[in-house]
Amino acid sequence: MSTPSLVRGTPVKAEFVTRPNRFVAKCCLEDGSVVDAFMPNPGRLGELLVPGARMILEETSFHANRRTRFTVAAVYRQDMLIGLNTLKANSIVSHLIKHQMVPGLEEIRTVSSEVAHGRSRFDFLVENETGMRFFLEVKSVTLCGNGIAMFPDAVTARGSRHLLELAKLSEPGAKSVVLFLVQGKGQEMFVPDYHTDLDFARIMFQVRNSVKYVPAAIDWDMELKLKDSVDVLNIPWHFISKRLVDTGAYLLTLRIDRCSKINIGALGGLEIRCGYYIYVGSGMSNLSTRIARHLRRRKKLRWHIDYLCDVADRIQAFPVRSPWAIETEIAKEVARLYEPCLPGFGSSDSPLSTHLFFSETNPVTHEAFQSLLQQFRFVRP
Repeated sequence: MSTPSLVRGTPVKAEFVTRPNRFVAKCCLEDGSVVDAFMPNPGRLGELLVPGARMILEETSFHANRRTRFTVAAVYRQDMLIGLNTLKANSIVSHLIKHQMVPGLEEIRTVSSEVAHGRSRFDFLVENETGMRFFLEVKSVTLCGNGIAMFPDAVTARGSRHLLELAKLSEPGAKSVVLFLVQGKGQEMFVPDYHTDLDFARIMFQVRNSVKYVPAAIDWDMELKLKDSVDVLNIPWHFISKRLVDTGAYLLTLRIDRCSKINIGALGGLEIRCGYYIYVGSGMSNLSTRIARHLRRRKKLRWHIDYLCDVADRIQAFPVRSPWAIETEIAKEVARLYEPCLPGFGSSDSPLSTHLFFSETNPVTHEAFQSLLQQFRFVRP
C-alpha cells in the first residue's frame, strides 16, 4: 500500500469564494476563473471556509455522473494544512493500522471493512494479538483551535447511535474503538464539541469505559503525502464532566431582506435596515429550549428578539455552553467587531446599552466572527 496522498496527480491551488450548498464550493483558480468543486465533507467547516482561504483541489477526469471537474482536497488555516476529503479517511486509517503507526493500536490488524451489524455499518472489523475481534469506527476531525481538537462540528444523531451500539458490542479484552482522525498537528487534547451536539458529548462521556477512544492527529508533508508520525491526544475527562451542562450563552444571526418599521414591545416602533443582525442572549436554564424557541416561527412574541425573529428571512444559532454567565462578556467582544444598534434591545440586565449588532454582510462568513466563536468555545482546562 503506497503512502496516502491528499491528491492524485497535480494539485490545483485555489482560493475559497463561497459554498452555495453542502456539496459544492466555489473556488477561484490562479488564473482568476471561478469554478465549482465537489465538497466531499458535509460538515459546517465555518471556521475554515472563509472567503480567501487557500485551498488545494484535485482535478478529476471527466465522468458522465460528475457535475464538477474538481474536488476539494484540503484547506490551509494559517500555515496548517487540513485535509477535507472524508472519503479518504478510511484508506488513511487502513494505512496507519497496517504499518502499526497509531500508539496503542500497534497490535491490531484489519479483518474486513464496511461491516454491517444490526442497524449500522462500521468502518472496520479488526483483530488483536489474542485473536479477539471488535469493531473500529472512524470519525474525521477538522475542528481545531487553541490546542484543542473537537468533534462533531454539526449535530450527528448517527454518531451518537454508533457510540451506544459500539458500547454494547464491547467485550472484556476487546473494546470497540472510535478513532478520531484529527487533521493537522499542533493540538494537545481532544474534547467532544458539547457546544454543537450536547447529546453526543454526554453519550461519549457515558460510555467512556466501554469504548476505547483514540484521537489520532496526522499531518501532511510538502508533497501532500502523509507524514509517518501520529500523535494521540489527551482527553481531559474531568474537565469534560464539568462542561456537559445545558447552560451558557448564544449568538443568533438574523438576515433581514426587507427594510421595514416594526413594533418591538416597550421599545415601540423602530426602523429595521436590510442586512444582518447579531444578537447575544443567555440561557442559564435549558439553553437548548431557549434556542429552539427562537428558531420556531410560531410563538407568542415576548422578548425583544422575538419581534426581530418574526420578520427575519433566515436565523442561525450558535450556542456557547458554560457553567457560568458569559453573555455580557461575549456581547462586549461582538461590539468590537460590529455596529451596536437599537439601544435597550435585550440589555435590561446588562451594563451594555444593547445586545444587538448590525453587519451589512453575513457575519458567519467573516474570519473575525469565527475567531470570536472559537475564543469562547475552545476553553482549555
